[in-house]
Amino acid sequence: MFKLYAQGVIGSQNGIKDLHESWRSQEAQQLFEHTAKSLAGNPDLSASVSIPSYGWTERDKKEREEKKSSPSEVVEESTPALTAEDIAQILVEFNKTYPNIKLETQDDNHTISVRRPFFAARNALIHRM
Repeated sequence: MFKLYAQGVIGSQNGIKDLHESWRSQEAQQLFEHTAKSLAGNPDLSASVSIPSYGWTERDKKEREEKKSSPSEVVEESTPALTAEDIAQILVEFNKTYPNIKLETQDDNHTISVRRPFFAARNALIHRM
């Protein structure tokens, strides 16, 4: 029994050591510096409330690559326009497929927000305690 306990302690110590090394790594420190500069440059974090949850990193990479390859050339994307009915139908189908995730539109369907009822129930339970 003591052997298992000792192995658990050693495993925990190794995990903490790995976390400490990751935290002190050059990549993590650069991330912290960038975050501090970004926050100092724009302390208003209200825009982060509505960050899209899917595809934003891919779009960002694509935009950066396009700017690097031809900074003076304007690139237009040809995407089909969705009507209000199309968007409503997509939301209805999504809500049927994923009943635990609630999608809501705002600003004449320009903003789609995601709600997960689990978090609301969890927060209500925490506030009761």
